[in-house]
Amino acid sequence: MSAVDMEMVPVGNPGNAADTRHDPTGFGAVPYVYTIGKYEVTNGQYREFLNAKATVGDPFGLYNELMTSSYGGIQRIGLGTDESPWTYLPKDFDPIYDLWPVNFVSVWDAARFANWLHNGQGDGDTEQGTYVGLDDETVFARQPGARFALPTENEWYKAAYYDPDKPGGPGYWEYPTRTDDRPSGDAPPGADFVRGSANHGTSALFPVGAYTAKPSTSAYGTYDQGGSLWEWNETFVLGDFFGLRGGSFDNIYGLDAAHQDSYPAFFENRIMGFRLVGAAVPEPSTLALAAMCALCGAAIAGRARKRSHRTGALNQL
Repeated sequence: MSAVDMEMVPVGNPGNAADTRHDPTGFGAVPYVYTIGKYEVTNGQYREFLNAKATVGDPFGLYNELMTSSYGGIQRIGLGTDESPWTYLPKDFDPIYDLWPVNFVSVWDAARFANWLHNGQGDGDTEQGTYVGLDDETVFARQPGARFALPTENEWYKAAYYDPDKPGGPGYWEYPTRTDDRPSGDAPPGADFVRGSANHGTSALFPVGAYTAKPSTSAYGTYDQGGSLWEWNETFVLGDFFGLRGGSFDNIYGLDAAHQDSYPAFFENRIMGFRLVGAAVPEPSTLALAAMCALCGAAIAGRARKRSHRTGALNQL
């Protein structure tokens, strides 16, 4: 079994202002540095998860049989028993499907994947770590010290639309390809070097990161935040509905910053996937302060030890 390697990119510029252009408004402000997946989670990465946690029974429904449909990319063989455990393979045994973004996944599937990564993969726990309260929206919450998580809506939005170097000053683009005009929907690698390109309105999925015609990434270097798949985030939008952003391959709408969608956490569909964020990164000033505190603490401890040694010597006289 291979280890899952999540390629992350840093999202800096903490304390950026929120976007106030649309209704609802106020998205995108994040007061800390963090990392986010350069790509959506792929079938290949999710297969490793399934082969680690869903071979003898699948009590949490991590696999959806539609993953082997024309829009999916994972097939399952075996009986799911001790004698004949399930094995998860690329659909049609074609490795190209490992490079597609995984779909037919719910918020709960994504949260369990994050817990598994947080706990070191392999036989790592899926029920605690980054998240507790899975399958229960009333107590579901990200825990302090999470190593991998679904993004908040603000984390996702900032990584997609914010640009600290936007002409005229820091601000937000309308599309996650550093443009205010809808990117072209040409096939990969894309052809429009003004608006960028994205997978929308094509009725087909492609490998993550396939759109390389510039500018087809966000200002922070993420791929496919526009088109490909609607991506889950961990923010409640309405009642037990979780947020989705970014649009998908089957429609020209939804890629822009004005579009917000939401569905119940258990919902699974061919046009829904996810990417993850990494732990918040302390600012250099914070790290310097922590280092200074550590040095001061060491110096104080050293002086205390010297005083203790002198006191001991005096007591022996």
